[in-house]
Amino acid sequence: MALYFIGLRIPGSQLEVRHKLGKLARETGGNVYYVAASPNLSRIYAEINEELRSQYLLTYLPQNKTPGNQWRKIEVKMTPSNLVARTISGYYP
Repeated sequence: MALYFIGLRIPGSQLEVRHKLGKLARETGGNVYYVAASPNLSRIYAEINEELRSQYLLTYLPQNKTPGNQWRKIEVKMTPSNLVARTISGYYP
């Protein structure tokens, strides 16, 4: 499940907070948005809405059928190569 964060009035000086939110968003395929004031929230809501409506769902069956509890990394490559897929970074089977 992709996580989306909206940081309201989180200054750029709060690097640790921004780093943690960014890391969680990236690992889940989501995004983080920062706004200085609540009137800007409608623009952020519209961006998130547009993104959610333009997503694709990809599924696959792993070749490694052995059960286990090791982290399995996911990598999605796009053509043309200037496109970037935002995905989860991996999963536990």
